[in-house]
Amino acid sequence: MSKPNTVIPFFQTEVTIFGAANSLADMLSVIREKEFSQFPIYEGNTFRGLITEHGITNWMAKHVDEDIIQFSDTRLYDILPHIGEVGNYQFIGRNESIYIAEEKFKESIKQGTRLDAILITHSGKSNEKLLGIITTWDIINIPKNATRLERKLIT
Repeated sequence: MSKPNTVIPFFQTEVTIFGAANSLADMLSVIREKEFSQFPIYEGNTFRGLITEHGITNWMAKHVDEDIIQFSDTRLYDILPHIGEVGNYQFIGRNESIYIAEEKFKESIKQGTRLDAILITHSGKSNEKLLGIITTWDIINIPKNATRLERKLIT
């Protein structure tokens, strides 16, 4: 109980990121191949936002009147203004408890917002290297053998 599981190594993974100048076609290829649905977008070392399938759909809906959309000519920086909720992500430090991450998702629901992902860096800052990502689907993999007392103590 005194040492709860931390987000790293539990959610440690190589995160697929894209540059803002990458094409939508590049991103759609990864969605098709790997079935990922959240993509951190960077411009150089600066985090610009999180594009999700929902954000792509919003962008497409705003361009429905166009006859043809060229996915290879569309840059991700064109989609960023249409991603919907700007706060659809949070950053968290590597040593935070997995239950703190779980609570962040629950809290966003209580506030009526949509948290699509928690991005993990060394100390929870956006300018640090990504060490992992937690999605809403990942939360179901949190060990359920933790007692209610343990969950309460670490939140």
